[in-house]
Amino acid sequence: MVRHFALALLAVLLWAQPAAATEAEVKACFEGPARTAADKGAGKDEFSRSIIEMGAGKLCEPVAKTTILACLDALDADTAGAKDQYRCIGTVANTCTASTFASSEFRKVVCIGAEEAIWLGELERLTASLRQNLKDAADRDRLDAMTRDFFAYRDRKCGLTRTVFEGAEPDAAYSACVTETAARHVLDLREMNARFDDEDDEDDEDDEDGKDAGTLAPAPK
Repeated sequence: MVRHFALALLAVLLWAQPAAATEAEVKACFEGPARTAADKGAGKDEFSRSIIEMGAGKLCEPVAKTTILACLDALDADTAGAKDQYRCIGTVANTCTASTFASSEFRKVVCIGAEEAIWLGELERLTASLRQNLKDAADRDRLDAMTRDFFAYRDRKCGLTRTVFEGAEPDAAYSACVTETAARHVLDLREMNARFDDEDDEDDEDDEDGKDAGTLAPAPK
């Protein structure tokens, strides 16, 4: 019953459906090379086994990155009025935790960590991009404060999540929490950066209009 409860928890925290185009690649990586590498830890002490299993999960980070970025590109290309902004969250973690690789709670943590690494990379990249776009020093200070507050909030929120779900795979619950929280922050940062991209597009259009205006034939005298 505890196992079923924990699986339900993961479904709540990482509820998006994996992208069909890359789901098979993610599953193949974790059930193939990652599982083979992780199984080499069998019979070793817990610490050594954990190191080996974490290293195995990193083998799938390239396909995890491809999967998530492809999902975000598809999200950008979706012109539907009520598109699901959160559908990319869990695209890797859900597939991995449902695979034969995830035979223990720690391996589920490894699964979720493979996705978290990608969201944290995007968080760092988008924060730097937004900081560059902000011209006012006071706004950059606000961004820095927001970033510090975000990580403090994440740690408190997910620490509480671990406590609440103690006894029902709390480490997996904590990992799911930090990953989803980071992913949602990334989506907010993407929206902020998109505003500057829209302004740049408008400036480019104005420049093109100016070029066209400069090529008009002079009015007859």
